[in-house]
Amino acid sequence: MLQELWIENFGIVDRMCFRPGPGLNIITGETGAGKSLVLQALDLLLGSRAGAGVVRRGAAAAIIEGRFIAGERVFQIRREISVDGRSRASCNGEAVTLGRLRQATLPLLELHGQHDQHKLMDPEYHIDWLDAFIGVEDLRRSVSEAYHRTREIRQRLHHLSLETSEKAQRRDYLHFVLDEIEAVGPVAEEYEALEQERALIKNGGQLFSDLALCYQMLRDEDSSVLDRLGRMESLLERHIALKSDLEQPLGHLRGALYALEPLAESLRKMRDALHFSPERLEDVEERLQGYRRLFKKYGASTAAILQLREQYLKELAMLSMSKEELSALRAEYEALYQDLMEKSQELSRSRSGHAALLEEKIAQELAVLGMQGARVRIQLTREMEVENGQERVLIHEKGLDRVEFMLQANAGEGLLPLRKVASGGEMSRLMLALKSIASSRQSRTLVFDEIDTGVGGEVSYTIGERLRKLSEDTQVIVVTHLHQVAAFGQEHFKIEKSVQGGRTISRIVQVDQDLRLQELARMMGSRSSRGLEHAREILQNLAS
Repeated sequence: MLQELWIENFGIVDRMCFRPGPGLNIITGETGAGKSLVLQALDLLLGSRAGAGVVRRGAAAAIIEGRFIAGERVFQIRREISVDGRSRASCNGEAVTLGRLRQATLPLLELHGQHDQHKLMDPEYHIDWLDAFIGVEDLRRSVSEAYHRTREIRQRLHHLSLETSEKAQRRDYLHFVLDEIEAVGPVAEEYEALEQERALIKNGGQLFSDLALCYQMLRDEDSSVLDRLGRMESLLERHIALKSDLEQPLGHLRGALYALEPLAESLRKMRDALHFSPERLEDVEERLQGYRRLFKKYGASTAAILQLREQYLKELAMLSMSKEELSALRAEYEALYQDLMEKSQELSRSRSGHAALLEEKIAQELAVLGMQGARVRIQLTREMEVENGQERVLIHEKGLDRVEFMLQANAGEGLLPLRKVASGGEMSRLMLALKSIASSRQSRTLVFDEIDTGVGGEVSYTIGERLRKLSEDTQVIVVTHLHQVAAFGQEHFKIEKSVQGGRTISRIVQVDQDLRLQELARMMGSRSSRGLEHAREILQNLAS
C-alpha cells in the first residue's frame, strides 16, 4: 500500500504531499492542474527514466519519495533528478540502479495508463495477459533464454552453411573490411582528442601568448607580482616586533604568495606543453581523415567501428571452422532446440489448460460491468516455418503460440478481433475486468489513469461501483474526469493550481464534504445550488 508520496520541485509542483487511504482514492481536477505530474512521479518511483525538463525552473533538482507498506515491511523509495538530467535512486537508503528499482517496486504498485488500452488493441500483447493470469513468469523466462541461445547457434550455422563460393566471397569481404580498419587502428576516444588537438594547434597562438604574458607578469618581469609581494613581505617583517598587529596583514600576504606560486608553475607548464609544429598538424589531419573514411563506410563513431571489428573477427573465425567443429555445433544446436521445444510445449499446454478459465472470468466481470451477454474467446494459433526444406512449427521468444482475444460484445453477435469491434467504453471495461481478475492474485496498489475514457451515463456508475468493489481487496487510486466514478471514492483528492509570487504552483488537497460537493458539481458542469443538490443526492444514494 502507498502510504505517502512526496513531490518537490517537479514541473509546476513546488511541494506536494499525497497520503492516500487503504480503499478507493479518487483524484480529480481541472485539465492542466497537474494530475499527470502525480502519475509521472509514481512512474518514476517504479524505475522509469526521467525525461528532460522535469525539474522546476530555478531548482537544482526534483525529489520524489514514496513510502510503501507491504505486510510488515516498509519500503522508502527515493528518486532525485538533477537539472542536467542525471538521476539517483535509492530503496531504504541504499543506492540502486533503475533495473533493481523496477524489481523492488514490482510487487508494490501497478500503474495503468491510457497507453495500456492501446496495447490491449494489439494482439502482440494478448499473450502477456494470458500468461500473467496463469502465473508462468519463470517458465516464460526459461523459454526466452533458451530461444535466444538457440537463435544464436542457428545464426552461426547459417553463416557456416553458405556455399563454398559464397563463403569465399564473404571471407574476402571480411578480410577487406578488417584490413581497412586495422590500417587506421582506431582507439576509443582518440578521434575526439585529435579534433581538440587540431583546434588547439590551429588556433592556439593567442593562448600561448596569453599564457606566456600571465607567467611573465607573475614571475619573469623585474617588477613581477611575486617579486613585489616578496619585497612587501620583507618590508613588513622588519617592523613585526614593534607593531604586533602587522601579524594579520602579513599572514594575508603570505597566503597570497603561497597561492600564486603554484599558479605561476601551472601556467608555465601549460605554456611549455603547447606545440605548434606544422608537421604535427599534418599528422593529426591525416589521422582524422582516416577516421572519417571509416565513419563514412562502416559506422558513425569509433565505438561502432570497434564493435563491427569484433563482430567480423568472430564471423571470420566461424567461416574458418573445421568439419569437426561444425558437426559439434550442429549437435549443440539440436540439443538446444530440443530443450526449447520441450519448454515451449509445456508453456503451450499451460495456456491451453487455462484459457477457458480466463474466458469465463472475463465474461463474469463484463457482466458485472454492464456487458451482459458479452464474452471473450482466447484464440491460440501457431505459425509454420521451413528449415532445411522441412516445414515445422515456428518457435518465437514467447514459445509456440500466437494469442488473440476475440470479442462478442452482445449476445447473438459473432466473435471478432478486439481491434475491429471494441468501442472506447468496451475497451475500458475489458481493461478493468482484466485488472480485477489479476488483482485477485496480488495485493499491490493499483493506479488507474482515466479508466473511464469513452464511457458515460449508467456505465460510469457501473465502473465506479466495480472500482469500489476492487478496493476491498487492494488499495486503488483513480484519476477520473467523471463525477459518477468520483462519487464512489472513499477518499477524494483535488489537484488545483494557482499563481503565487508570479509563479504557477500545483497542489493536492483532500476535500471535505462541502468541497467534495462543489467538486462533483464542477465535474457535472454546474456549480449552482441545483448542481450542489444533485451532487448531494448522488452521494446520499450511494451511501444508502
